[in-house]
Amino acid sequence: MNRSPLQLNHYHFVTLALRACDGFDSGKLTSSKLPYPDFDEIELQPEVTLFSNDDDGEYGPYMLRLVLIYEPEENTFPYSFEVIIEGIFSITQDSDFKDCKKIVLVNGASVLYAAVREQLMSISSRHLYGPMLLPTLNFQQLDLSKEQEARPSR
Repeated sequence: MNRSPLQLNHYHFVTLALRACDGFDSGKLTSSKLPYPDFDEIELQPEVTLFSNDDDGEYGPYMLRLVLIYEPEENTFPYSFEVIIEGIFSITQDSDFKDCKKIVLVNGASVLYAAVREQLMSISSRHLYGPMLLPTLNFQQLDLSKEQEARPSR
């Protein structure tokens, strides 16, 4: 098996918060066919930002930030959550910068989202309403309009 040209060098959570919603009727959970709360009527809108320091023909490194916040309307879902995760990626690619950045944006967001899904599953498994599994998302429609030219200050 070959290594991907995109490599995750490091990731960390800036914010990882899960709250059980007051007043949620846990009887709604027994009507689901799955052992997890239903995301069918919920549209998650992650915000993804790419930070880069490209110069002198060098690719990256790139920092990608994914922000995912969900606050349900009253008593419609058992949990609210807020997650901010950042990942540092490197890429070895022979195509132009825009193509490389698109690969980092789409594939990097998918990698970070998978880490978010796993952490929320893990911490929700010990929460009041049991485990929560985020749905799979497609990041192919992301564009480079939220790209920043330098790393953010903390």
